[in-house]
Amino acid sequence: MKIQHFALLGITFLTLMSFSFLQYTEEDEPNYYSSDYIITYGQAGPFTLNSAFPGKEGEYMGYQLVQRKQIRYAEDGADTLTTFHAQKDGITHIIIHPKYNNDALIGGLEVVSALYETKHGVGVGSSLYDFYAIYPDAKGYYTFVSDMYWVEYPVMEGIQFLIDAKACKTEPDAFSDLTVIEKSNLNLKSRITGIRIF
Repeated sequence: MKIQHFALLGITFLTLMSFSFLQYTEEDEPNYYSSDYIITYGQAGPFTLNSAFPGKEGEYMGYQLVQRKQIRYAEDGADTLTTFHAQKDGITHIIIHPKYNNDALIGGLEVVSALYETKHGVGVGSSLYDFYAIYPDAKGYYTFVSDMYWVEYPVMEGIQFLIDAKACKTEPDAFSDLTVIEKSNLNLKSRITGIRIF
């Protein structure tokens, strides 16, 4: 009798457990993108592209926003724009840029803190060796318009991993709007200096 009772309890328990597994949905998955320090498409930490551009200095989403004036370079010249530095303990984590044609919206984010990473663990301070190990199809680029070097992975559209000139073994073509830099022409010990999201 006791054996039958325990067998019945066991069957009931297994039935309830299997029913709960059938009820499992994607909503039960942990949200790996809820971290304050994730970099993903159109987002760095809590800031997202096309959301409202901060209008003033002060506390905002756990950051202290500090206004800065910055020169923006383009093919038709340069102009001055207002950016906000999202800081914690006086250290800038993210530079928030307005949208080019609508300064009421966020148009770009520049991550300068090593705390923020992609879901694969790449962030400011990661070596190009590690970057290419994770994103083997990545390519390097240089543009003389803004005198900027970067690497990017084609699938991660709108994210550029900034590097400095020393990462390039030879000088790029100074007369080309955009120069592709092959992996073989990069010093893989060089590190990512910033991450631009646009």
